[in-house]
Amino acid sequence: MKISLDKVPCLYEECGVNANPANTNHPTGQSPDREAAREERRLRRIAVLEQVCDLNVRAAERLGKYIGGELSEFESQPFARLADPFTALTRLSQSIRRIVALQERLDEDDETREKRLKAERAERERAIQAREAERRREAAADAYEDKKETIRRAVRNSHRDAEPDMALADRESLLDDLFRDYEDHFDYSGDPARIVAELCAEVGLKYVPPEDEDDDDGASPEDRAKAGRLRLAEDYLNALRPSEPPRAAANGHDPP
Repeated sequence: MKISLDKVPCLYEECGVNANPANTNHPTGQSPDREAAREERRLRRIAVLEQVCDLNVRAAERLGKYIGGELSEFESQPFARLADPFTALTRLSQSIRRIVALQERLDEDDETREKRLKAERAERERAIQAREAERRREAAADAYEDKKETIRRAVRNSHRDAEPDMALADRESLLDDLFRDYEDHFDYSGDPARIVAELCAEVGLKYVPPEDEDDDDGASPEDRAKAGRLRLAEDYLNALRPSEPPRAAANGHDPP
């Protein structure tokens, strides 16, 4: 004789546990993040599945004791309503096997999911690193262009001061040729003062030492001229650097 499944809940009632796992308290707040919401639902399903498995195991254990005559008359009363306790036990065993198989499949799904999440995290990290590397490259390129423009301006200013009577068109043509020839063979990655001094020397600018310069230091005229051009280049570069804003006084007011 077949047993009606609507009589099985009495086994759970006999075990003293809630026969409806869906009534178990679980967090119900939904996260705005879809991934977090999916994770919450997944954890709830796993928790329900584990409770159902536990209910079936405990019910099967109690039913087995009833069949073996190990329960008191009072404890046996819920099972007396079962037409075929052996069929009920078989169905409970089948239910447990199905739940265990589903749990194992979920475990495999968890491993697959973890691999996917790990790959996604790695991809996000690679994207972050790529953006940071691109940002550094752009910053380096911007700094290089700023340095290049500053060197060119320093050379132009020094040439203008050394040759004030030269026509603007002639000066620009001369300096454009100078910069083009330099960039065909070199770059602007070195010391900017030395580059300015070299370009000034290349275009034929002469260094005129001040009258109070000490020429009795044992250096050759060529070395003194080279050092002088370097100092002059530094002066022109310093004139192009933005001045620092005034520092606030200790009392928080502007300095006098």
